[in-house]
Amino acid sequence: MNNQEIWKEIDDDVRFIKKNDSRWPDHAAAQAGMVGREAGELMNAAIIFKFHRKKKSDSSHLSEMQRAAIRTAAMAIIFLQNVGKNIDNQKNESDEN
Repeated sequence: MNNQEIWKEIDDDVRFIKKNDSRWPDHAAAQAGMVGREAGELMNAAIIFKFHRKKKSDSSHLSEMQRAAIRTAAMAIIFLQNVGKNIDNQKNESDEN
């Protein structure tokens, strides 16, 4: 994949997630967890590729790793777009506890 293809895929995924997934958390810790979850999927795909690659074709494994990397990048972008948006709500919640 070249850079233009990569950025297009990431942009498409960001748009898809925002349109179809309304479960984006309202605080930074859970938002970071969403990014971490996707990074974990990428790590899992890479481990499967490294240690269990005979179960599928290499192109299938590579496709899964690329897909997971794209999703991780998309989630990181959404995190960056949202970080700090709810900071007043989070401050008020922590003040109450």
